[in-house]
Amino acid sequence: MMHFKFFCKIFIFLFFIGSNSIFSADIESTKATPVKVAAPVVTAPAVVQVTEPAKATSVQAASPVETAPVVTAPVVTAPAVVQVTEPAKATPVKVAAPVVTAPAVVQVAEPAKATPVKVAAPVVTAPVVTAPEAKAATKLKEQTASQFPAASVQVKGVNSKAKSEVEPENKETLKLGNTEIEGLDTVSVREPEGNWLLKRIWWEKSQKKYEKIKDLVSKIIESRTPFFEKSNELEKKVLNPFYSSIGLKGGQLLEIVNALLEKIKQDRAENITLDEKEREFLELVKEEESNLKQIETDINGIKSLDDAINQDLEKLGLQINRSRKYEDNAWQLFNAIAKELSHKKARELYYKMDALWQNVKSIDEYIKDAFSNHFDLIIENANSQVDRVKGTFDKFKDKGLDLKKKYKELFVKKDNKELEKEKIEAEAAAAAAKAEEEKEALEQEVGIFGSIWNGITWPFRTFWDFITSFWS
Repeated sequence: MMHFKFFCKIFIFLFFIGSNSIFSADIESTKATPVKVAAPVVTAPAVVQVTEPAKATSVQAASPVETAPVVTAPVVTAPAVVQVTEPAKATPVKVAAPVVTAPAVVQVAEPAKATPVKVAAPVVTAPVVTAPEAKAATKLKEQTASQFPAASVQVKGVNSKAKSEVEPENKETLKLGNTEIEGLDTVSVREPEGNWLLKRIWWEKSQKKYEKIKDLVSKIIESRTPFFEKSNELEKKVLNPFYSSIGLKGGQLLEIVNALLEKIKQDRAENITLDEKEREFLELVKEEESNLKQIETDINGIKSLDDAINQDLEKLGLQINRSRKYEDNAWQLFNAIAKELSHKKARELYYKMDALWQNVKSIDEYIKDAFSNHFDLIIENANSQVDRVKGTFDKFKDKGLDLKKKYKELFVKKDNKELEKEKIEAEAAAAAAKAEEEKEALEQEVGIFGSIWNGITWPFRTFWDFITSFWS
């Protein structure tokens, strides 16, 4: 039994050793397989040398795009020149046209066989005037409308294709001496008439005339600013401080002056007996009667001058609006001249525009001269009258005649009895108004319930009235 176990152990040991050797052999065989099968790694590009480099170079130098015609002669495609040793035996190669980034001269061996290039006819944008006619046209600009001779303009022939290219543009260009005129349509017209060359001169004049009208109207509009500034300055720096200094408004000042003058008249007519203080005051008022009348005149004059300033500003606005209207009319005439080819009609429209220019000039001169002088005179008179009234007030105060204080005594402070009476009357009126309001409110509340009660008792009252009618 022991021998059997011993042999079994030996057998297992040998089997284990043999299996390990077989397994290691398999591993080694698998590791060696990639080395035997894999291709050799090339670390650097292999240089392939061709036995005929000249022919190979000529073929590879051509561009891959084959769009150019066949060239039998050597073609220059770059600054470098490629020389072919055997041009007779060379195989025809299709060479694409190279992209030229700079102007280069290409020489063609056979110019007779070159493809002809079609060049479009030049577009003629203006008629050609001969030298004598250009001189005549220059002289025409310097002459007056009545002395313009009829200038003939000859136009050189233009092919039909060039004409079709010009017509959609509808724009003509002409040179008169050193002056180039453009902007008018002389092609697409219904009935060409007159001398359009002379008409062009009138159009040029009208353009300059309209620019002058436009600039002058802009200056007229800007000229109103100083007048409004003067008016505001008079209001803020003269009139308002004047009424604030005397403590009375224009209407109140006239009221106290008229009251004092009326009191003088009553004293002369009725010879009322006054106390000593009132008599002294009345005598002082009589002494200053002429000054009071002058104050009344000056205050009315200040008010009239203030109104005159406002009226002048309104007139200025009307003149400005009129100048704008003239500018609009001039613009319409300018457009009409641009659409007209007849030099006679263009001249007539131009003189209408010139009349508008004269009207605008008249408005500008009126504003600068007559209106400005009149406006400044009004401002000056207003300042002088205000100064005169202020001086008179200062004299009154020195003599003890305070018009502001007297105004409060006559028109603000009243007798106590009169004030009490007015107070009682005001309270009674308020109480009566309140009672009337309460009565109306009560009637409105009772009215709803009364209408319901009348509806319920109406049959009974009707029956009772019918019975009582027999005894009546």
